[in-house]
Amino acid sequence: MTSTLPEKLEAEQAKEVEQASDAESTDSWFSITTPPSCSRSPSRSDSPLLAEEAVMTKEELESIYAELEEKWGHPVGLYVHGSTIFANHVPNDLDLIAIVEEPKQELAQDSPDSQFVLGRCEVSVYAKECFLEKMESMDLTMLTCLHTPPRFVLKRLEDPRIKNLEIDADLLEASVISYAIFTWKKVQRVLDEWQDAYKASKNAYFVFRVMNLGCQLAEHGCIRDLKAANAKWDVVRGIFEDLDIKPGDSNVVEAVLAHDFLRTLRHFQRQIALAKASGAPPLNEEEPISDTCAVCLEPKESSSSWIRLVNCRHCFHASCIAQSLRARPQHPACPMCRASVRMDESSDPTVTKWFQEKVRSSKRSRYSYAGYPATLRVREQEGASNR
Repeated sequence: MTSTLPEKLEAEQAKEVEQASDAESTDSWFSITTPPSCSRSPSRSDSPLLAEEAVMTKEELESIYAELEEKWGHPVGLYVHGSTIFANHVPNDLDLIAIVEEPKQELAQDSPDSQFVLGRCEVSVYAKECFLEKMESMDLTMLTCLHTPPRFVLKRLEDPRIKNLEIDADLLEASVISYAIFTWKKVQRVLDEWQDAYKASKNAYFVFRVMNLGCQLAEHGCIRDLKAANAKWDVVRGIFEDLDIKPGDSNVVEAVLAHDFLRTLRHFQRQIALAKASGAPPLNEEEPISDTCAVCLEPKESSSSWIRLVNCRHCFHASCIAQSLRARPQHPACPMCRASVRMDESSDPTVTKWFQEKVRSSKRSRYSYAGYPATLRVREQEGASNR
């Protein structure tokens, strides 16, 4: 069963564009102030940028258009993406997604060759057909573009396939969970192989943003609040700082965050079940074994430093389990029962299939992601070319 993209979202966007006074005009766009949201939460339209501050200069935009026309193809869509629209911090650069018609060169989905940097702008370029295919496969990057506030839409892509888009719950489930697990596994790679704790923390936080956006799409048929997961950034950043997370600490990150990730994933699956009207699974889980840390034998002090492992019911102070795991880095296990502290296919029978590496053509199979921003390898699954 599918749920239709609400018509009220289109009406809200039209109203915002009208309030913005000729928002589609390149010349007038630069003085647009952020219009009040209609049905979204008041905080949705907030941004690290001031309300009256332009996202980019007229000269920057003209340079982007010129580069696209000369080397990539005629631009039919251009969206601001990344931290700027999520408004959790002020980025040093500006991520853009460009859509071109009849590309002048082959556009690989997962290659830096399909990107270019111009000043502070980092532009990822997609052929229109590729963008629409990913959108219809419920790729979150493309769906986010459709729900970006008008202020951050430099050129809106117009196509009947967008107007007629329906949310396919099966595809959305596969897309969101695959993306979340792809990002979850990337945390370990970025931390231990790339040795970049800050980028690892951003990926750990982004896992929860992915799940939140998926929940909104499943429940409402649209993304109402791009900022809804911002508080999680403060939590994850605090954990990395308090525990002084360094390269080699991926076991600690798993121990502290995996149970929360699994609970969030189960909540999303419940929203999907409700969207399909197939009966939502219960969210009940066994109670923790005790409120006493199994390492230091001291009682629970505060919820912020108290964690439960993902594969058992044992609980610890975050600093205590970190100390235990760092003492035995080759054995990422609970000190009490030896259960793994890592989330994997054994953590929950309902999520086992999403950890399987093999990509299949079924709607409900695990998807493959690559590139930046990471997007579905749609053509790979269809066995077609990437043009």
